[in-house]
Amino acid sequence: MVLAGLGALVLATFLQLALPGGAAVWWLEPNLVLALVVAWAWVRGPRWAFGWAVLGGLLLDLSGGGVLGVHAVALVIAAYVVGLLRSLAGTHIWPLTIPAGALGGALYGGIVVLALHVFQGEALNSALPMQLIGGAVASGAVLSVPFALLFTALQRSLAVRPSSG
Repeated sequence: MVLAGLGALVLATFLQLALPGGAAVWWLEPNLVLALVVAWAWVRGPRWAFGWAVLGGLLLDLSGGGVLGVHAVALVIAAYVVGLLRSLAGTHIWPLTIPAGALGGALYGGIVVLALHVFQGEALNSALPMQLIGGAVASGAVLSVPFALLFTALQRSLAVRPSSG
């Protein structure tokens, strides 16, 4: 499961960076790494998603040329909040996946926008916060649902697989 997770994270990072325009839908650009981390946090909880959030954030940080650690910190906070909400729910309550993912995405987008303003001194026009936060919310709310379903199915299939040996 760890190798599959690492492969999924590297593939998501590559696709996110390689697709022209980030495969924008309307004015929203999907953040595949955010969606994966939010889904992992929803399925496995905050402790398990923490490592994936740090790794995914560092992959984004190293490939983006910005301030090192911004994406990692933003993903860790998003994963922690979503995982905490899942822990408070006690089990997978699928209708809560969408608002939990949206909240995680909003936190991620807000932290990235704040970091752009503070660390890089970028002037924030009215479109930038809406694009970053809107894209993060859309990714967290919409894309995390199929990823969470996939991870749950994988987790169950691995749990029932007979041991060899």
